Amino acid sequence: MNSGEASLFEILEELAVSDFSGSSPCAVCRLQRRSVERGLKLLYYELINDMPTRMEWRKAGGFCPEHTRTAIQHGDPLGAAILSLDLVDIALQRITKVKKGLRKISISAKPAPCHICKLQQEAGKRYILALTQGLNEKQDAWQALEKSEHLLCIAHISALISLLSPQQADRVRMLAQKKITALQKELEEAVRKSDYRFLHEASGSERDAWLRAMQLLNQPHNHI
Repeated sequence: MNSGEASLFEILEELAVSDFSGSSPCAVCRLQRRSVERGLKLLYYELINDMPTRMEWRKAGGFCPEHTRTAIQHGDPLGAAILSLDLVDIALQRITKVKKGLRKISISAKPAPCHICKLQQEAGKRYILALTQGLNEKQDAWQALEKSEHLLCIAHISALISLLSPQQADRVRMLAQKKITALQKELEEAVRKSDYRFLHEASGSERDAWLRAMQLLNQPHNHI
């Protein structure tokens, strides 16, 4: 099994998941998240003394805010301390260059992309390309996509559509529209039941529609 086939196998398995336990309903986003966690472990335990990696880290000025939070949750204290030492000199230089009365601080060139952002984007592209290839060659890929309880997020469904033939793109677009419309109805039902006149009605699948909508409809800049 080559890497493309392995990625397709992963994405088809993930599309079949119905209980995502608080993670994103988007199968590609969940796989990206796992890639990020593996990448952090690799960085801390195997690449910590790799000079090209450390140079890339310094140029980026550390992690972006999103992946700083992820690194704190899944990080290693020793690895984090070693990497943070790389940023101390940069921080001191920034402080010494600040001038009194300066309203707009522009000390250095725009930092390089966050190491983990790059890894996340590469993972997203890998899984979308694998799914595209699967839809071109395998009927079971279409079955998995159509039977999946949840939609891919807007960023990933848009990326997928852009890579497909016009006929395939229309098929995916119709599927996405159907699931977005279903989500819209759940949101409307959640709003309706918030009215005091209907508070006695039991909650259904609409109770977490707001969370799924926030996860699926927003488009983070570093998705793919």
